[in-house]
Amino acid sequence: AEAYHRLYEEWAAHTQHARQAEAVPAAEQARLQELLCVSSWSHVQDVVISLLLSEAVYRLHPQELDEHLGFMSSQFASLGRIQCVQLSLPAAPTRYLLAETEGAMYVSFMGTKHPRDFLTDVNVVQVPVWRQHEQEEEQEQEEEEDEEE
Repeated sequence: AEAYHRLYEEWAAHTQHARQAEAVPAAEQARLQELLCVSSWSHVQDVVISLLLSEAVYRLHPQELDEHLGFMSSQFASLGRIQCVQLSLPAAPTRYLLAETEGAMYVSFMGTKHPRDFLTDVNVVQVPVWRQHEQEEEQEQEEEEDEEE
């Protein structure tokens, strides 16, 4: 929660500028990258969108979710536009939210509430969804290995 508030404060410092122009100044990009311990602006975008969507999944009423997404759009416009949002069906055992931007898809789950949820938490296998992403990761690893040599 503290990191979220620090990030929000940093982001709020540039909000006025973001409303006037789409691009975030390089110095502010660097400051946010350092704050989040990430290596690129696209990673900052991913982290911030993920944080905001992780909060959005707890919005139980559609109107409340719409207000939250409207806030996101106005305050964090330079992150990229969320094109589509879909909530899980009410009867689903775990509430989740799917969101899509131009270059990414996000899935946010409501946190652990019941003892049976712990089994779901530990039974996760990460597999690349798109082959292109897997190839890009392999190429990045090869480049890092080449740099180390």
